[in-house]
Amino acid sequence: RRATPSDLAALLRIAAECFEAPWGEPALASALALPLARAWLVEQAVEAERGAGAGVASRAQGFVLARRIAELLEVDLVAVAPAARRLGLARGLLVRALEAERTQGLVE
Repeated sequence: RRATPSDLAALLRIAAECFEAPWGEPALASALALPLARAWLVEQAVEAERGAGAGVASRAQGFVLARRIAELLEVDLVAVAPAARRLGLARGLLVRALEAERTQGLVE
């Protein structure tokens, strides 16, 4: 799904898990707020802790952050939580991003 500024905490968590020097809150927040920014987030179902909130919930596992420049899409950052790697999530995110942008005139 498309990521929004309300997903900032999830993006920060994933970036911190993935990179030694991750983008900080100001950088990610400003990147999400740019008019040409494009961000997608992938979530996976996870079993919630026992107790009042027991059941199945979703948890963000990866994201793509890109910018649309004319007919081009420039990918700035791809991150998938270490526990969710090797499942095709990054590939799926990139495919979804390209499909969505092609409907809006993306050439490359």
